[in-house]
Amino acid sequence: MLDKININIKKTLLAFLVSLVAIPLARFISPQTVIDGNLIYIAWLPISVMFSVIFIFGRYAIAPLILAFAITNSFLIELTLSQALILLFCQLFAVFVSCAVLRLMVGKRWRCGPTAKHMGARIFWGGFFAPVLLKITMYLAGQYFAFPLSITSYFGSMPLIYTVIDIQSLISAALIFTTFLYYPMRMIISPHYARRFWRQECLPWLAPKHRSFTLYWFISLALLLTLLCAPYQSEFIAGYLVPVIFIVYFIGISRIGHALLRISWSVSAFLLVVYNKNFLQGVQSEYSLSFVLSVLISFTICLFYMADTYARSDRNKRRWRSQAEEDPLTGLPNLRALVSHLQSSPLQAICSLRIDNLDFLSRHYGLMMGVDCNGKSSGRFSRCWGQRIKSSRFPAAN
Repeated sequence: MLDKININIKKTLLAFLVSLVAIPLARFISPQTVIDGNLIYIAWLPISVMFSVIFIFGRYAIAPLILAFAITNSFLIELTLSQALILLFCQLFAVFVSCAVLRLMVGKRWRCGPTAKHMGARIFWGGFFAPVLLKITMYLAGQYFAFPLSITSYFGSMPLIYTVIDIQSLISAALIFTTFLYYPMRMIISPHYARRFWRQECLPWLAPKHRSFTLYWFISLALLLTLLCAPYQSEFIAGYLVPVIFIVYFIGISRIGHALLRISWSVSAFLLVVYNKNFLQGVQSEYSLSFVLSVLISFTICLFYMADTYARSDRNKRRWRSQAEEDPLTGLPNLRALVSHLQSSPLQAICSLRIDNLDFLSRHYGLMMGVDCNGKSSGRFSRCWGQRIKSSRFPAAN
């Protein structure tokens, strides 16, 4: 019992330290732009931190997030106690509610990461419901309570188009950039997970049959991002190369891993909206910015669904191939598996095993008796044959 309490305390303290560092950092690196003299968030990254910490720590992240946001707000904004409590409620209530609903709908595996199953529910409750509810609570709070002039614009006193952009910035942060923060945070917390991620998500795409495509794909993506994020402005780059990056990602859907593709897209989108001299070339009004954010959100949803569909199809294909190469009665590899193995490993020996009286056993003791004898005989022969090959290859071992 004491060990469990100590583990829970350690999880809570670790979640608090992570939140206390990540929330101010996320506020600092949140991409912004100036439209008509107004400083506008393109993505408010603290909401990405909230989802990432909750995905990693679960219920142990509730109290740490409350404390970390309270400390951060007290350092950045001068508020009275009632104003601080209302602001804290507006920041956290929507995320907690969306996670609770997601837990009820998906079940115990609701925290299995942003690339897990039930993508439709995750996108709706995490990517749309939480940002809209957060903005609604802030609007209602602004109608009934007074706040300092420096933050009053976030509580509904701006024109409608700026409210739409605020909602889009929250949606883009929750939908696109949660992946940007979730995987690095989890890898820093757990090096074991980092090694497992490298083995499962990265090494398969560095195999000889995928290595060339993976290398050329990432080189092409890096060149495009370098041109789009360069410190000079060009209408030709903004007009012709921005759609190319979408084409590159559509090409990579069938050849790059699902998690790796989502991480690379979140990093690419972050670079595009931070170093936006070319990406936002010609975006000089709030309506143009709203259209650009809509394009990013729409493309992200399409990319995630297409990558998930292809990954599910690939998993089904591997499972069907495994079932096709296995005998349904004995569970042993069948003739198709033997042919496939010989094609992949030509330097192999083939032998034939004859079992006498197998029909007699099947007729008098039932089909399953014959199947059982067949499986045991084949397994015993395989072990003996393997030992014989080992002895012939390594005579010093005798």
